[in-house]
Formats: sequence, C-alpha cells, structure tokens
Amino acid sequence: MSEIFNFKNLDLSKEPDQNKFDEEFEKLPEEEREDVIGAAQGEALKLANGRERLINRLSSNYIGEALEIKDKLNLPEEIVQSVAKQEFINRLSNGNIDFAFEIKDKFNLSEEIVQSAVKQGLVKKLSYNLIEDLFKITEQFKIDPENIKQIDKDNSEKLTESDLI
Repeated sequence: MSEIFNFKNLDLSKEPDQNKFDEEFEKLPEEEREDVIGAAQGEALKLANGRERLINRLSSNYIGEALEIKDKLNLPEEIVQSVAKQEFINRLSNGNIDFAFEIKDKFNLSEEIVQSAVKQGLVKKLSYNLIEDLFKITEQFKIDPENIKQIDKDNSEKLTESDLI
C-alpha cells in the first residue's frame, strides 16, 4: 500500500478530511484502493469492537478493565468520552452516584459533559418523581434548587416517553 496515503490520520467525520480522502483515494491504482478499503473496514471493526468492550466493562462496574481496553486499543478520545458520558448518565439515573463519580474522575469527564449529564439525570429523576435520588444528585453536584425548578420547567413540556427510557 502507498506510504503517501495514510487515511488513519484523517478524521472522516469532518468534511475537509473527507475531501482529502476522496482526492487521495482517486489517485490510487485499483489494487491499492482495495487495500485501503480493507484496512478502513478493519479499523472501523476494531473501533466498534473496542467501543462495545468498553461499554460492557463499564456497565459491569469494571472501570479498571475499561481503562485497560481504552489504552490497549488506543481508542479515540471521542469514543471514550461518549461511552463514559452515557455510563455516567446511566449511573446517575440508577441512583449509583458513587460509581458515577468514579467514572467522572477516572475518565476525566469535562465539566461541560458532567453538567449536561447531570441535567439529563435530573430530568429523569424529576420525570419519575424520585425525590430522594434527586436530592442525592443535587447534594453531590452542589446544584442550586432554583436550577432544578428551571430544569423541571424547561423539560416538563418537552419530555416524551422515549426520553424516559
């Protein structure tokens, strides 16, 4: 395969990188195109498998193993943060605040992600009228009660059943 064309350095979710890929790909001989496609499929499968393994370990409370998978497979930070955020939300929603904090700390979730996830967790707690869990979250994350009223007001009209699942 051509050493000049290394698609692994491109972020194909971004249009400029998609354009660069298309330009370079068109320059390749047919047999090299097949190699690139095969390598790209292999890389996509590796990432999807790594993501699933990360989800499995976190959902089973194995943070150490999840971190090992992240490092061993060299998963992109976007995938890791997405999975960690979802598990953080799941834990808040399930009332497992201590484990949520551990995920937050071990995966270095940004304050923006944490606030967004906490808001989602609060919406679920408000929707199901789980006041005790709601108080745990507000205490742990030091949320002003006025913010809870605003979240409740903002979301009471927007919530659908699919938001609660």
